Amino acid sequence: MSGVVFDIAKVCLRDGPGIRTTVFLKGCMLSCPWCHNPESIDPNPQLFFRQARCTGCQTCEKICKHNVHKFLPEHELAFKQCTLCGQCIAQCQSHALTIMGKHMTVEQVMAEVLADMPFYQASGGGMTLSGGEPLYQAEFSLALLKAAKAQGINTAIETSGYGETEKLEKIIPFVDYFLFDYKINPKYYQKFTGVAFAVIERNLELLNQYNMHVILRCPIVPGVNDNDSHRQEIAALAQKYKCIKSVEMLPYHALGASKAVCVGKFKPDGH
Repeated sequence: MSGVVFDIAKVCLRDGPGIRTTVFLKGCMLSCPWCHNPESIDPNPQLFFRQARCTGCQTCEKICKHNVHKFLPEHELAFKQCTLCGQCIAQCQSHALTIMGKHMTVEQVMAEVLADMPFYQASGGGMTLSGGEPLYQAEFSLALLKAAKAQGINTAIETSGYGETEKLEKIIPFVDYFLFDYKINPKYYQKFTGVAFAVIERNLELLNQYNMHVILRCPIVPGVNDNDSHRQEIAALAQKYKCIKSVEMLPYHALGASKAVCVGKFKPDGH
């Protein structure tokens, strides 16, 4: 069993209780314009370019056989033409280029997670699966959660709630905390995320039936949902579902916009 992981973060303090190791999985069904991990949307490994590190040596352009790199005069990339051969990355002395995401087995991920066991035992922490959307790689997520519980590790999963209900139900017995995102009024969900809220609502109701421990996480985005109406909706949702034990209001930050440029989702001017 293997999956695509783009980061494993150590000593995380905001991804569930205690000190945690957060495993970030690639792949997400949503397309939120304010996404803070745009490099996680594509489920496959992809080229990642940090413009600020580029010295303009043009070595990458000279060795690339697929015309990915062009200096016109600024360094521009044809991301879709990249085959991830890695030749440009190996020759980039400024480390401006890398491959975001790699295939890892359950055993490889767990080796990283188990290295932090003393921190979990001292703080009540554990392993958190994030992304992307862990339900996109539901089978891999389930295998990781089973492996963690077999070692007595507390588990959490950060999710938009969008995924197959049948697969979510298989995951539930191996999760201690669900960090459940609530983004915007249901009637605007399709417009801003690209998916229908009905699936998310159904999965939240499932968690409620199982009386899971849900932490409702609400990103507050200026000009989108930063208003009293949205805050009232959050309160109403927390009252409706007894599984919601707490609510976290998350401030928006613009880091995602800069990372979107790095994977070719937007031009530097933001369009």
